[in-house]
Amino acid sequence: MKKLISQVNPFKPLLVLYPLLWRFVPGFKKLPIILQKTLSAVLSLTITITSFYSLSFLFAKTTSAAWFDDSWSYRQRVDITNSGTAQTDYTNKKRLL
Repeated sequence: MKKLISQVNPFKPLLVLYPLLWRFVPGFKKLPIILQKTLSAVLSLTITITSFYSLSFLFAKTTSAAWFDDSWSYRQRVDITNSGTAQTDYTNKKRLL
């Protein structure tokens, strides 16, 4: 017997964790059915999205911090040193609102 389109549950794949939660999570059976299915769907989506997100780090391109053009002739080294005295007498104002 064919099901009508209105009878097909598009959220059924999201309920993969429903039997596991029903069996292993204490107090899950006491929740209302709609809350049980919503919790199962949210957990399934969260696990799926975080899995794909973490897998994306395996295939990330490597970057380097090298200078973009080594043949640039105007590049010079600049050393910055503190040739003056240390600042010891300055005020630091803080306001709490």
